[in-house]
Order: sequence, then C-alpha cells, then structure tokens
Amino acid sequence: PDVAPAFWNYYADNVTWPAALPFSLDMLMKQYGDDAPMRKYYPNVKRWLEHLKYQYQKNGLIEKDRYGDWCVPPEREELIHSEDPARITDGTLISTAYYFYICQMMSTYAKAQNLHEDAKWFEHEAQISKDAFNKKFLTVKKGTTTVPGHILYPDSTFYGNNTVTANLLPYYFGMIDDEYVKHEVEKQIVKAIISQNLGTVTCGVIGIGWLMHALTDMGRSDVAWLLATNKKYPSWGYMAEHGATTIWELWNGDTASPKMNSGNHVMLLGDLLSWIYEDVAGIQSSENGFKHITMKPDFTVDEIDDIDASYQSIYGQIVSRWKKAKGKLHWHVEIPANTSATIHLPNNIIKEIGSGKYDFEETLPQRGPQV
Repeated sequence: PDVAPAFWNYYADNVTWPAALPFSLDMLMKQYGDDAPMRKYYPNVKRWLEHLKYQYQKNGLIEKDRYGDWCVPPEREELIHSEDPARITDGTLISTAYYFYICQMMSTYAKAQNLHEDAKWFEHEAQISKDAFNKKFLTVKKGTTTVPGHILYPDSTFYGNNTVTANLLPYYFGMIDDEYVKHEVEKQIVKAIISQNLGTVTCGVIGIGWLMHALTDMGRSDVAWLLATNKKYPSWGYMAEHGATTIWELWNGDTASPKMNSGNHVMLLGDLLSWIYEDVAGIQSSENGFKHITMKPDFTVDEIDDIDASYQSIYGQIVSRWKKAKGKLHWHVEIPANTSATIHLPNNIIKEIGSGKYDFEETLPQRGPQV
C-alpha cells in the first residue's frame, strides 16, 4: 500500500512509492553488510518489476505514475500542489527513470546469487528503458559556432520540460552516456537553482532524494551547501525558522491550505543527512557494512571551516574531524578495528590506512571562482 500500515485504503499501483522496498534492501546491504533481507525479498521485487513491465511498459517507457514529484514548491503560498506546468515533472519520465535504476540494482543482486539469467533480464530491461528514455525526453541542440567559444543555443540541452528533477534523475542514475549532454545537464541544474530560484529548493519528494549528492558529484558542493544553510523559502532552514521541529510535507506548510500537510514527512529531508556525513564529513562505505571506508570530504567550499563528525558503524565509531586555518587543513581520522580506509587529502594525495587514529596536515590548494 501507499501508506503502511494501511490506515487509509490507498493501493495505487505505482513505481516510486513501492521503490521504498528495494531502496531499503540496498541501504541495509551498504550500511550494515546485511544481505539477508535482499535474499529474502529479491523474488518480491522481481515479481513487482515484471508486473510493471507487463502492465505499464510501452515502447520501453513505464507509463504509470500517480504522485509525480510530490509537493514541489508551488507558485503561490496558499497552494498545496503547483498548478504551473513548468514546475511539474512528467510522471512517465519519473517512473521510467526509477524502473531503470532498480533494474540495475537488481542485476547486481542477481549476480550476487549466481542468478545469471535474471541478471541478463534486468540488464536488458535497463538498456531498453535508457534508450527509450533518452529518445523520448532528451532535447539536444549543440548549435553552431559563429564566434570562438560561443554557442547559439546555450539553453537547449535538457530532459523533459527542464525541471531540476527531470534533469537530476537521468544524471544521478547514470542514464547519460554523452559527455556533452552530461555537462549541459549539470549546467541546467545549477542554473535553475541559482539564477531562476535564487539559491532555493526546486524539487519535491522525488528530486530532493538525490539532489545534494548529485551536486557534489558534479563539483558543486558550494551550491549544495547554499541549499543546506539557506533560510529563505523554500528550504529546510525556512521550516526551522518558522517553528518546525520535524519536516513538513509541504515546503510552504505554514501558509498552504491545512487540508493536507503531514507534520512529520521525513522523505522531504531528502539526502541531506547522508550528504552531511558522506560528502561534507567524508565518511562513506566503499565495501558493504563499512568493512572498507572511503574518507573523501569536500574541502573546497569556502564557507565550511570546521567539521566534527562521527558515524557508529557495525565495526565501531568512525571519526572525521577537520579544520581549515591559514591555508592549512588539519584532519583527525579514526578508523575502527578490523577495517581499512582510503583517505583523500587535498592536492590529489590518496593514502591507504588500517585501523587506528591519524592526524594529517596539508596545504589547501588555491581555488578560482565558480561560474
């Protein structure tokens, strides 16, 4: 059901909401090294994907969606849902992207269980979904060069109707093979956040789940940090400034109609918390359950000077405590027993270490302005 336990009788066949099951199995694998849930519920996820293909796939696209990018910030303060088509991401785009992503995930799980025929099926489904997705939703006009470095169509490469979520899903899910397209999609996402929305959130429940990690992946942790610390509407900071002690369902939960607004809607928190300890503090699991740890903070954001973080893994506490002062980085790291780590320092310095406590000091590189 869409709501579990089924207090309300909502059983809308859908892609994004039931994706909570495979995503939960994936999280348990990566965070705790626990593959028992994956092995137990693998057949359920497989049957669900087969059902989606049988019922809703047409020309490689999954034409079934109920909720879209739920609760995208609306254009007027009293609205619950946006009425502006320019803000609304196509439901088939969302469903097909999620179907692709989960098929890729299931291919990995099938191989882990030596289910090679299953793995081939999932890989085939992922490929036809990606091909159909790009054929349907990608707009590319590279333009012609009339002056060195000048392109006639600077804003003409994007997905769907060019919302952040429409561009974000194929970018983060790995549906873009062309480097030109990937670079242009990155620019569209940053432009929408900075130029069009003045450094505020533009996504609903679906897009916000991938936004912060994606910005860091494209080298724009500065934009992610702006979103994380912003107090203007719409933002998490706006909620906190206006009395929220939990996450609202609506970005404008203090002004919208009270007909619908959960006061504890944790999914609108998106990937903020995992981004803080994985990308800002730099504590990531590179082998299921943190048996091997990747320590790779982003030291480039000027506004971040002092981070003190820890994560209680199944092997013990992992610590990343770093501070920037007078052009130097001072970084204290603690790695628990029976694990190892890859440490990424400034100036492209990479070290392999075992368990123990370490202190590093490096000169920070000079950075030019972001554009």
